[in-house]
Amino acid sequence: MVRFRRDGLLVSYNELSETDKVLNRGTSMETIKAMLSLGYEIRKPADR
Repeated sequence: MVRFRRDGLLVSYNELSETDKVLNRGTSMETIKAMLSLGYEIRKPADR
């Protein structure tokens, strides 16, 4: 049986302030850009 831990500081994305949402989106985009610059490919799964 797998047990999950949850940090008390984690909240749903919908509960974040708009400022935090903007910061999260920026971090996500920079992460994707870094991965692409390192040669990774991001592709849609074949079965979709």
